[in-house]
Amino acid sequence: MKDMRNARADWAKTATASDADTYHLHYDNGCEYVEGDTTVGARESLGLAFTPPSRVPKPSRRP
Repeated sequence: MKDMRNARADWAKTATASDADTYHLHYDNGCEYVEGDTTVGARESLGLAFTPPSRVPKPSRRP
């Protein structure tokens, strides 16, 4: 639950971001809480696949 609260806080910051870089910073931070290893226990409990997906490198953003 702590991860969900932290993700929610970051995603709330995306709503008030004044520029694209700030938006993406908080969006990406929020996603880190709910992707990968942090969700394995919850997914396993729900009978869902619980092997985290392999990471795909993010494309670099142009300035």
